[in-house]
Formats: sequence, structure tokens, C-alpha cells
Amino acid sequence: MRLPRLALAGALAATFAVPAFAPAMAQIQLPRAADTSGFQVRNAGDLAELCTTKASDPKHAAKVNFCLGYAQGVVSLEQERAQANKPDARKFCFPSPAPSRISTMEGFAKWIASAPANNNLPAADSIMKYLVERYPCKPA
Repeated sequence: MRLPRLALAGALAATFAVPAFAPAMAQIQLPRAADTSGFQVRNAGDLAELCTTKASDPKHAAKVNFCLGYAQGVVSLEQERAQANKPDARKFCFPSPAPSRISTMEGFAKWIASAPANNNLPAADSIMKYLVERYPCKPA
């Protein structure tokens, strides 16, 4: 089977062009991922601490993003669980428009600070407890 000339020319060009671009590609600097290896979320207090990291902390952005990502995971799993069951199985209901993640987690951190007994709850359980108290679903 013969390749059309254009296809053959394209294949040859690609074969020889890739090595020519390799040195340029090697110089591209990808952003480094934030080092989150030292973050421990053993309980609600640990999560609240990450959520309220001061802006002067060198790892401020990484800690707050870790907090928000952790919370989003809990919320997403709960929403999927409720959807798989039935809509009235929801444990909490965000208003419309929904609050921002950061304002929700700042509220969570204040809630933890106001009720120290919640500090030692598992982090995911504490997020759910806070959301159920803060955003209860109205009866249908």
C-alpha cells in the first residue's frame, strides 16, 4: 500500500521536527505544586486551623486551598449520596445563591471555636454537623 506523498511528507516532517523542539520543551517551567505533605487533618480543630491560616503564613494559600478542597470533597460526596437516594434525602440545603466556599469554611472555623467540644470530632463529620445546623432543609 502506497502512502500519498502529502501523508509521507507529513510523517517525515513530524519525525524530524520533534527532536528539534525537544530542547525548547525541556526549558518550560511548570508551576510547582504546593507542598501539603506536612498538613495533618486528624480532627475538626486541625481543619479549622488550616482554614483560618493568617495571610502572613508562607503556606497560607496552600493551607486554605487544602481546607477548601477537603470541604468540597465532603460536600460533593454528600450531594452524590443524596442524589443517588432521593432529593428529600439531603441533610443540608444551601440557599440560592449558595455561599462561597471560603465564607462557609470561615463560618465553620468560628463554629469550631465557639464549641470546643467539636474540636475532636472527625473532620468530615464536623463539616456535616456544621452544614446541617447552618443550612437546614426546609420541609417540603
